[in-house]
Amino acid sequence: MKEKSYESSTLLIPELADVLAATDLGEDYTVDDWPWGRKEHCSMRFFVETTKRGQRFIKQSTMNNKTNKPKKSTYYDRVKIILIDGKVGHISWHNNYKHFGVDIEDGKYASVTFFDDEGLTLAKHFDLA
Repeated sequence: MKEKSYESSTLLIPELADVLAATDLGEDYTVDDWPWGRKEHCSMRFFVETTKRGQRFIKQSTMNNKTNKPKKSTYYDRVKIILIDGKVGHISWHNNYKHFGVDIEDGKYASVTFFDDEGLTLAKHFDLA
């Protein structure tokens, strides 16, 4: 992973080899010990919603037996949940534009997009294309 420094923080940027080594978690994954604020933890469910518009990544937390409102991404042709560098994230493939996005649900990682040949390589590797 490359590091990119900003004024107040340093972000890790996944490279092609890092994404190729990621674990495919499919379309539904739950983490029971997800950080909630500074001291508390909750259960976080990550899943993929499929509609006639396409697929999108959704995350929804449950704390003290209360399920909170889901947070939804934009639509893509295909979406999968991955585990990269020990962190949960998702990959998205947009066939028309031939770009492959990688987002990790940790504030220390930057979102990255792979285009053209690299994007197609990753899409085929994860069976999205």
